[in-house]
Amino acid sequence: MTQSAINHLINHCGNLKKNEKSLILHDNKTKKIAKFFYNQIMKKTKNNKIINVGKLKFHGGQIKKEIEKEMCKSNLIFCLTKYSLAHSNARIMASKKGARFLSLPDYSTSFIKNKSIIVDYKRISKRMRKYHNILTRGNKIKILSKFGTNIDILIKGRKANFCPGFVKKRGDLGSPPDIETNISPVEFCSNGEVIVNGSITHPKIKLLKNPVNLKIEKGRILKIKTKNVKVKKILYRLFGKKNSKKRILAECGIGFNPKAKLSGHMLTDEGSQGCIHLGFGSNYTVGGNNKVDFHIDLILKNTTLLVDREHVIREGKLFL
Repeated sequence: MTQSAINHLINHCGNLKKNEKSLILHDNKTKKIAKFFYNQIMKKTKNNKIINVGKLKFHGGQIKKEIEKEMCKSNLIFCLTKYSLAHSNARIMASKKGARFLSLPDYSTSFIKNKSIIVDYKRISKRMRKYHNILTRGNKIKILSKFGTNIDILIKGRKANFCPGFVKKRGDLGSPPDIETNISPVEFCSNGEVIVNGSITHPKIKLLKNPVNLKIEKGRILKIKTKNVKVKKILYRLFGKKNSKKRILAECGIGFNPKAKLSGHMLTDEGSQGCIHLGFGSNYTVGGNNKVDFHIDLILKNTTLLVDREHVIREGKLFL
């Protein structure tokens, strides 16, 4: 299973060609799985490097300039660090230079066995395109649920992101097994209640036993309620003061991977078919204006999403 999953990521998701320049990035915690990738890639191209980036403290952290230069010279990058570099300046520069980037944060020798990894990303992406286009053309999202979610999100003028889980063209970014389309809401214009009943992709929270109620006002988290006192404390500590940029609603995304199940792992949960995720914090690299060294995703299941009154998801089922 491990070898077949890695080969699927290399060939189907990465579209690695013979003699292309490949680069593997890892840290101390992901060294073992990175070695597995290195051995398989060497069978396809000898033009392959593996680099330890050192310790990263959060998603989107900065790395050494010499590593950034190697990234900019590469055709395909496998980023196996614990924390994602997808929103880092180094990744943005590498993409501008044409490098394809597979963001594989927190991969391990156990996670590589997850059934959601080996799917036909290219076939699924064809259906996903309809949803991407609806988001791009849309003016307003409404999210509703029988649990109490009722929020209006302004997206007028924003372009949706198409994230099919594979990279083919120069500068492409993918994060398999996450298959999603998402959009950055217009800042300070979302209002309503959100009942988070799936998971929160934080190592000390993950799958939720008790839902989390968020009061959103003018695009920012105003109040957090939950029966779980520990989770409440973690979230208030994460999001900071009331005027913090970390509290700003930065993303609304839809998952499409039929084999992905909620587990508390970022890539499976964001990509879980029919689930909606709301991201808070940074979105300036994906179509928004909020620049902050922080991003966290909260997953809603069995929830309805409409774009300009048209059903896109109905109680967790893809509607189109």
